[in-house]
Amino acid sequence: MHKSILMIEEEIINLGRSLHILNSMEDSVRIIRTDGVVIFANKKLIEELGRDPVGSLAECYVQEKDSIEDGCLVKQCLDDGLPKQKEEIIKGKCFSVKVSPIYNLNREITSCIEVFRDISRERTLEIELFNKRVRLEEDIEFARNIQRKILPTRERYGNLSINYLYEPSEMLSGDVFDIFKIGRSHVGFYVADVAGHGLAAAMLAMYVKQAMRSIKEYHRSPAQTLKELHERMYKLDLGPERYLTLFYGVYDMEKEILRYSNAGHNSPPIVISGGEINLLELSGYPLFNLFKSVKYKEEMVHFGEDDKLFLYTDGLTEKRIEDGSFLGSGGLIDLVKSDPENILKNIEKIFDGGKPELDDYAAVLIERR
Repeated sequence: MHKSILMIEEEIINLGRSLHILNSMEDSVRIIRTDGVVIFANKKLIEELGRDPVGSLAECYVQEKDSIEDGCLVKQCLDDGLPKQKEEIIKGKCFSVKVSPIYNLNREITSCIEVFRDISRERTLEIELFNKRVRLEEDIEFARNIQRKILPTRERYGNLSINYLYEPSEMLSGDVFDIFKIGRSHVGFYVADVAGHGLAAAMLAMYVKQAMRSIKEYHRSPAQTLKELHERMYKLDLGPERYLTLFYGVYDMEKEILRYSNAGHNSPPIVISGGEINLLELSGYPLFNLFKSVKYKEEMVHFGEDDKLFLYTDGLTEKRIEDGSFLGSGGLIDLVKSDPENILKNIEKIFDGGKPELDDYAAVLIERR
């Protein structure tokens, strides 16, 4: 035994003065000779074990053994000379265990160094973050379903009918549109595009839907409606990065007149009437809080029997087509001109069931029946 201890001390001296670095480590470290004898244990390991293991045979780090177990990393490393790593639960804690060979000047393996790093806190945090992510994804999926369920129904609104396509680039969309009766003879409708994507954009889109439903009860002028919505947005004090664009129209079913106003919506609606294509282009400030009060322009156009109005957001014109270019406004107008009876079907073919790459998109077709 005395001879063995002398051999161990000699081997430790041969390892060099760098062993003091191991003693300063927060990880538990031991060096094990090829016959399985521990020839060094740093202060952290001795503290964890409550004893000094130097001079004893190594334990396989789940249960103590009288010799090196064939399945443990120490044995594997000493057998093939390759570094090993795994995670292991030891006394209720999770450790990252790494074993690396130590060579002499003749490139012969004389021992291996085994490092135990307590990663219990990291793994606990990972589990907590994973569980939070699962709950967040469930909440987002719930919000996504709600967002789809509150879309207007595909039915007649007076003498107008509506059909649409709607697809977020992420799970939640910042695009929103709606159609509703105003009194006995008017129908209001709009399409809006909130800046950004995700939860914040979706929440703002939901706010717009609620606000527009309440404003339309006492405003029949599109320009006045947008002015009121702008004032409400200003009071929210969301910051200049939170803004939206919106096109709003009010249709008089008896006079067949469509009045409309635009709050910075850069996707001009397309009117299809008697084979002719017209764009409802009108400038206006987006809805944001840079100005306390804003005035909006208002114009009108005849909208008679069999006429169609196509509303959309810029996620549609930003779709890449076969040659790699964007569809663009010109491409969209060509698509509408080429087959005005199947506008939505042809848009579906462009996306081919896939999600938009860059932005949410909404495509809304309103027809006068």
